[in-house]
Amino acid sequence: MAVYPEKMDLEDMKKYITTAKANNFKIVWTALLQLDEHELASKTGTIQKYKEILKFSKENDMINIIDVNQRILNAINFDGDFKFFAELNIDVVRFDSPMSPQQLANLTFNDYGIKIELNMDNNDYLLDETLHYGGIKDNILGSHNFYPQKYCGISKAFYQTTSKKFKNLGIETSAFVSTKNPKRIANWDVDDFCCTLEDLRGLNLISQVNYLWSSNLTDNVIICNAYASNKELEALGKLNPYYVNLQVVLQTNISDIEKTIIFDEEHFRRADINPYFIRSTQSRVKYKSKAFPPNQTKQSYEIGDVLIGNDDFSLYKGELQLAIAKSEADARKNLVAQVIVDDLLSLENINSYTKFKFILADEMH
Repeated sequence: MAVYPEKMDLEDMKKYITTAKANNFKIVWTALLQLDEHELASKTGTIQKYKEILKFSKENDMINIIDVNQRILNAINFDGDFKFFAELNIDVVRFDSPMSPQQLANLTFNDYGIKIELNMDNNDYLLDETLHYGGIKDNILGSHNFYPQKYCGISKAFYQTTSKKFKNLGIETSAFVSTKNPKRIANWDVDDFCCTLEDLRGLNLISQVNYLWSSNLTDNVIICNAYASNKELEALGKLNPYYVNLQVVLQTNISDIEKTIIFDEEHFRRADINPYFIRSTQSRVKYKSKAFPPNQTKQSYEIGDVLIGNDDFSLYKGELQLAIAKSEADARKNLVAQVIVDDLLSLENINSYTKFKFILADEMH
């Protein structure tokens, strides 16, 4: 979650951090990029407000990350000593525009235990070179940018390429998502639901977070604008990051046993994958003695349809299937639910043995 003290009320930020912590949030992110030299030089006013809220955050066991670039470093006369940031109660300094790899490597040896974070979206060799110059790997993190302007976020292919470069070296990674709050506050004046990945722009917050987590390429997901609603924070606090969480709308004629299979059983995709359905087969063993009256009304299946084999399907009765391609309908399967549109992107992250859960869409909004 992000805060911008120059734009936000101190008590409101404290309440926001308290609520976020209660819902399992661990990071408070902020930036100096939008401040001018006068604001940075003053020991009162804006900088004092940063100190106060970041001290409060630290007292609540949050990790404080701050974003800087070369202009900011020049303005504070940064010479490699992290004292300025230590006095702000900072745990991680994110370098939006990089210094030399040798300088960055030296910064990992600072006396304050502050870690450095590199901009992953430059897609260069900075990480490799920083490590080459002896940088302490455990003190280096990676972070994508967020993109305020619509149609300017990175592609899925670029996200995967840049993320793998860091993940393959065991570096912790972060990416950004946006609240749906129409009165949201960001560090820049433009905010078209600012986010890292363009395909996630404007989706509900749960779907954005779920996609990034289920990609297994992003460790930390940060809401880059504020304030996320209490309902959004509570919903995110309930998500299990080790599952692909799919929000669904139920059919009106679904049976109790079908509801049980959807929500109470643990689902994972069979290893022998096929191009049309994600198959979760353990329920057909557990509930083989139960009745599943036929109840099929569709002529064809669409991506995101959730199906359960009915009494006419012999040994496949009770098996749950999730459509990942269009196909003709089968009277031996009951349509029981549909994955909401915003979550369809996450279906591509369900591979062999991937565990997934269904969540009633109304409970998450």
